[in-house]
Amino acid sequence: MTSNTDKSATSVSLDTVFTPPTRQQWIEMAVAGQSDSQSDMDALHKLRRTTLEGIPLEVLYDSASHTVDLGVDSGVLEWDNRVCVSLSEGTLPSRANACVLQGLQGGATSIELHVNDATQIPACLAGAQLDLAPISFRSNNDYAQCRDTLVAYATDQGHEPHTMRCAFNADPIGIALASRLSPDTTVKSISNEVATMATFAKDNAQKLPQCTSVLVDTAVHHNAGASTVEEIHAALATATLYLEAMLEAGISMKDACDQIVFQVAMDADILLGVAKLRAIRALWQRVSSSMNDTATPAHPANIVAETSQRFGSLLEPWNNHLRNLAASTAAALGGANTLLVHPHDVLQRDNASFDTELGDRMARNIAIILERECSLLTVRDPMAGSYAIENLTRQLMQYAWESLASTDTGEGWLDELFSGRWQTRLTHTHRQRVTLMDQEQRIAVGVNRFIQTDEATFTAAANTSHAASSMLTAVRDATTFEPGTHQESKP
Repeated sequence: MTSNTDKSATSVSLDTVFTPPTRQQWIEMAVAGQSDSQSDMDALHKLRRTTLEGIPLEVLYDSASHTVDLGVDSGVLEWDNRVCVSLSEGTLPSRANACVLQGLQGGATSIELHVNDATQIPACLAGAQLDLAPISFRSNNDYAQCRDTLVAYATDQGHEPHTMRCAFNADPIGIALASRLSPDTTVKSISNEVATMATFAKDNAQKLPQCTSVLVDTAVHHNAGASTVEEIHAALATATLYLEAMLEAGISMKDACDQIVFQVAMDADILLGVAKLRAIRALWQRVSSSMNDTATPAHPANIVAETSQRFGSLLEPWNNHLRNLAASTAAALGGANTLLVHPHDVLQRDNASFDTELGDRMARNIAIILERECSLLTVRDPMAGSYAIENLTRQLMQYAWESLASTDTGEGWLDELFSGRWQTRLTHTHRQRVTLMDQEQRIAVGVNRFIQTDEATFTAAANTSHAASSMLTAVRDATTFEPGTHQESKP
């Protein structure tokens, strides 16, 4: 018999068995099926696509200048599967409570609870184990009342407040952008609210060390039509403004970074979605490191990824499920800490009698399947070293950094937001996107191609239009292509 030593001595390296293809061979495979009358390089160039900002998306990447540094301990090996429960006007707290319990029993590990009246929080959370299931509150500017109500309720339930894990999501800028502009809203008034937020975060850092207090919500920009670079711009500009405010309030650099959570919307473009999350992580490390005058390592970004509400189709809801799957895959590969999937039929839920059980279950299970069956979280930053991803990440960082150069101060960012210039910019971006879809240069199944045409569906669609009521008005790519709905003007 051959000894183990002999076996190792005669082992064959796979690199010597398989000859790696040359670049020319890759090109020939990439352009196979293209017209014979054009050169390989012309055929390759024809296959190139660009983002709305003009970033080229090549067919082949065979090198990367360097691997983007995402910081220490970037990414996660398991994630938080979050469900959204909204106590909207007319919804009974008992109904919200049923949704909370159903989500937790169905595999969710945390809840995003939207409330307008903090006194209803105990009724919404009855029966939930607060020590096991963190709650993320979205309550406009009532975050202090939410905290006090939760602490009182948790104490009554026998929990120690300082051990609780929850998020209060104070976000003065995001809340103002999602609301109708008040006549007395000025840069100074928003600055005062940011200062109040910083004081709130300082108090929580001392009394509730396991909680986060500050939210940087880029989903509000995404759902208003922002491009990927514009989302990154908004994320970094807002987070820097909030970080500066907390440092001025006397919070340490580490505690201030611990208080910040990024909430990012993901669409169905997997590669660009992965690159977006990696770019935010890398740029946030750069910003926080530049502001850190101690030897404390830069703090990795805490990212909540939610599926886009801009890409939803009213007429073809099951295609939304497939887009949710693509968006969630990008979140997993990009290293999101938390995933929130909006049900595929959320646009159809226009009355209390609509059966939401199937849609809620499908949404919850996406995160579970990707983690436990697909094992997408078993490798930290699995896309590192990919030529395409590394190049896209670096290009997004470069374009976003150049875009941020026009917003050199926090006051400059606020002025851009509340002067209307930012809204005009996002409107232009969305019109570009719709034009490309109208010309079928970009295809979305169930949006601008393969749409059902029965009259009953058109009638249902016509009843779902909503008037604009906020500074950043939410848009959908599909609206222009849905007969019977409010038609957006094409540029």
